[in-house]
Amino acid sequence: SFPNINFHCVGGNQMKDGLLETYILDHDLNNVKYHGLLDHNRLAALLSGVDLMYFPSRSEGFPKVLLEAACAGVPSICYGDYGASEWITTGQDGFVVDDVDDATAVINNLYNHPEQLMSLANNAVMLGRRFDWKILVKEWEDEIVKLRVES
Repeated sequence: SFPNINFHCVGGNQMKDGLLETYILDHDLNNVKYHGLLDHNRLAALLSGVDLMYFPSRSEGFPKVLLEAACAGVPSICYGDYGASEWITTGQDGFVVDDVDDATAVINNLYNHPEQLMSLANNAVMLGRRFDWKILVKEWEDEIVKLRVES
């Protein structure tokens, strides 16, 4: 659908046994590269050259990779099946979509309006910072103190 865009696929579980690599070769997808599983350093290096992440899973709890991407300034497209709309504001710091057609529309829009990526990237970094452990632990600690005071 997007021959002018380069895609990087990362992961292992559902893509094992060479199925994705075979599909890429069989369909002559020269703009798609499968990296397999990447350690944190290699993932960070890859994210430094990426504009947008499409996270196709529909069965996650709280996907850490969305925050890793956000901290690298990479907004994500993901599905709302696991509550992503509770932390992602569509069109501001990422996109929560209902189906592949919605994801395709987002990619088309960003391809035609690449200037939107800058503000999305900046807001994605802010999204990632909201979930920094130092901040979360302090918030949780404050709540525990409130509970003790109220008791």
